[in-house]
Parts: sequence; structure tokens; C-alpha cells
Amino acid sequence: SPGPSSPSPGAEARRQELEAALERRLNRPPHLNIPRLELPQEFAVMLMRSSYNAVDDMAFCPMNEFQRRFFLFRQAEWEEYRAKHPNIIQGVLTDAAYLDFASFSHFATVSSFMREPKQVFTELQGAEGTSVVRQRQP
Repeated sequence: SPGPSSPSPGAEARRQELEAALERRLNRPPHLNIPRLELPQEFAVMLMRSSYNAVDDMAFCPMNEFQRRFFLFRQAEWEEYRAKHPNIIQGVLTDAAYLDFASFSHFATVSSFMREPKQVFTELQGAEGTSVVRQRQP
């Protein structure tokens, strides 16, 4: 149990989240709002799937945890991004502005996991959450 001067695990996790959010904002390049053409749906989906599959193939983090953190990151960043793109619709990958947002969120999540890659880990798979041990190839 934490001592009187030790933060609770929840407080420590929240502190780390706030620190990471501050770091993202301090290191972010300036925002550009450049009009662009709509992307073909197949191309936009292929881009997102390819990068997701590459992360899964490299096997350095549990994909269930990756998906959770990816969702939380997008959720934390959405309102600020949307304020700069008032006509954006969440989930429309053919909109270059939304694809930018989704890609930024994806690669920020990848980057956070790459800082502490796992060699062996447990991953929950499928709708039932079957626990599977995965090991990355050296």
C-alpha cells in the first residue's frame, strides 16, 4: 500500500497522462489548414489498415491495449482538432483533414508503445477476449 507521501496508482497514472498531453502540445508543429481534395475510400482505408497491420506484425505491444490507447488518444485530441476544422466529420477517412487526424493519433500511439517495446506479452484477442501470449522475433 502506498505510504502517506506516495501518490495512489490512479493519481500517478493521471499525472503521467497530463504530462504526456503537455508534452504533445509543446512539441506539436503549427497547425495548417490547407484545402485538399477528397481521397478515394479504398486508398484511405488501405493506409490505415497497412499501418495498423505493420504494428501487429512487429509484435511489440498487445493490440488490445494499442486499440484502447489509440481510442483514448483520439478522444483526448478530437475537440481541439475539430475546433480548427469545423466542417470535419468524425470517422470520414475520405476527408483529408480527418485522415490527418486519424494518422496523427495512430502514429502518436505507435510512438508511445515503441518507447517501451515488449518482447513477450499477453494479448486479448477476439470478441471473447481470449488471452494469448505473444513473443516478438529477435
